[in-house]
Amino acid sequence: MARKPRIDAQGSVHHVMARGNARQRIFADDADRIAFLDLLQDGVGRFGHSVHAFCLMDNHIHLAVRTGEVSLSRIMQNLMFRYTRHFNRRYGLVGHLFQGRFRSVVVDEGSYLLELVRYIHLNPIRTRAMARHTITERLAALAAYPWSSLPGYLDPEKRRPDLIADDVYAPYGGDTPENRERYWRDLVDDYL
Repeated sequence: MARKPRIDAQGSVHHVMARGNARQRIFADDADRIAFLDLLQDGVGRFGHSVHAFCLMDNHIHLAVRTGEVSLSRIMQNLMFRYTRHFNRRYGLVGHLFQGRFRSVVVDEGSYLLELVRYIHLNPIRTRAMARHTITERLAALAAYPWSSLPGYLDPEKRRPDLIADDVYAPYGGDTPENRERYWRDLVDDYL
């Protein structure tokens, strides 16, 4: 049976998800995460897409990507191939790292983009490992989680050059210190 074709309209925002093969870890340490983010940033320069949010977990990733002229399939094939090559070389492995094809959902602009970014940012505290911590501890860990775009949303000094936050802050009236605080409060309210 043939695979369903992906919906990939030029200029659309996509929620992209990819998981490790058999749910295995795709990041063994921080050096792997840095390599992945460097490849993501390199892809932005190569293909002209933009990244609105990201979250790297041990065995999966979430991205909010707006495509440009290059298809999402080409962007992700390049990223996943190059990262798999990095991982396999580093650990002396061969074969697949990711489980099948990545999944993606086209996202409507406006409020759903904001909801998607919130969902991606909340991902680290929705794990079983965080369940044993207090809510205050979880929220502190979330704000400091370095493998998510959230720290860059809360503090522009920590924002990666390939991260575009303007569309998410537009409903708040722009990227200002007050609106960053409002975003954090809304994120916490979503979680609670």
